[in-house]
Amino acid sequence: MIQWEQTMEIKILRRQGKSLRRIAHEVGMAVNTVRKYLQHEGRPFYS
Repeated sequence: MIQWEQTMEIKILRRQGKSLRRIAHEVGMAVNTVRKYLQHEGRPFYS
């Protein structure tokens, strides 16, 4: 699981208009991981 700061960084970069691939490259994650964290309001929780 990623840190809260990384989650906020992803959301900020997206608001700046960056693409998913660019965000993934900058934070060092997979594109699907970035997409998952952008779809949820906070951190995604697992059941």
